[in-house]
Amino acid sequence: GPVRDLLLGRRVLDQDFAVEGDVGVLAERLATKLGGKLTVHARFNTAKIVFPDGAVVDLAQTRKEYYPDPARLPIVLEPGAPIREDLARRDFSINAMALRLNGPAAGELVDPFDGRRDLRRRSIRILHADSFRDDPVRAFRAVRYAVRYGCRLDPSTQRALRELLAHPDYLKTASDRIFDEWRRSFEERKWLETQRALLKWKLPAWLGIRETSNRLSLSEVDKSPLPLAGEGQGEGAWITRWLAFLSLQSNACRFRTAARMPFPRSIKKIFSEPIDPRRAIKILNAGGLKPSRAVELLAHLPPEWIDVLSALS
Repeated sequence: GPVRDLLLGRRVLDQDFAVEGDVGVLAERLATKLGGKLTVHARFNTAKIVFPDGAVVDLAQTRKEYYPDPARLPIVLEPGAPIREDLARRDFSINAMALRLNGPAAGELVDPFDGRRDLRRRSIRILHADSFRDDPVRAFRAVRYAVRYGCRLDPSTQRALRELLAHPDYLKTASDRIFDEWRRSFEERKWLETQRALLKWKLPAWLGIRETSNRLSLSEVDKSPLPLAGEGQGEGAWITRWLAFLSLQSNACRFRTAARMPFPRSIKKIFSEPIDPRRAIKILNAGGLKPSRAVELLAHLPPEWIDVLSALS
C-alpha cells in the first residue's frame, strides 16, 4: 500500500513494514528509540507501534504460505521467507511491491510482478489464476481499488472473477471477511460508484441483492443535515450508506443480509429494524400528516434510519 501510493503521488496513509528477520527485536528497538507504545503478537509474528502523535507503524515478518482449500485461511509454510516470496502471496501486482530501507540496496524498488507497470497502465491484475478462489475477499477489493484509482480489471482478473461467481459457496465460506471488506467500500469517497461496480459484477448476488433503478436517491444520503452522516465522513457514515443501499432491496433480503453480518449486535440491530421503508415514506409524504403520527413512526428508530428515510423521500 505505501509503495503503491508513493508511486501514484498520493498521500501515504499506511506505514507497513515487512521484516525478514525477528519482528519483535526490531519493533522493541524502534519503540524504545522513538518513544512509541509497542504491541507484539508473537503468534502471528507481527507488531504495532503507536506514537504519541497518533502515527501507527505495523511490522510483519515475511512469510511463504499456501491455501489448503478454497476460501479458507492460509497456512504459513516458511516464516522469515525472502521478500519476493512474501510479495508472491499478495492480492494484486500493484500491492506486491516493496522499497528496501536498509543495507547496500537501500532505496531499491522490489517489484517482481511488474506492479509499477500496471500502475502506469491503470490495471488491476491478480498474481495467479486461483487468486479469487483462494481468497474471495480479493474480488470485492479488486472492484473497490478499480473505482478508487480509476483502473480497469485486466483480462485474467476478469476471467477469474467470472469463475468465482460460478461458485457462490466460496463467497459464503469467506462471508465474515467479505463483510469487513464490503464495509470498507462504503467508507470510500466514491462509495456509490463502488456499489454500482459491485452490482455490475453481481458480487452481492449470493445474498439475493440485485440491481435497482432507484439509485439516484442514494446520492442524497451524504447531504443529510443530521450529525451522524454529516458530509459522509463521520464514524457512522458507512452504516447510513449501507443501510440506504439495503433499504432499496426487499425487506427479506435486508433481514437475510443483516443476519449474516459479523458485526456487534448493536450494529446488526440497526440493519434488522422491523420497518418497511417504502410504506413509511408513503405515509410521511402523504398530505395532512399529523405530528403525532410522524412521532409514532419515527421516535423509536435509530438516527441512521432517519437519514435514510430523508434521503429516499
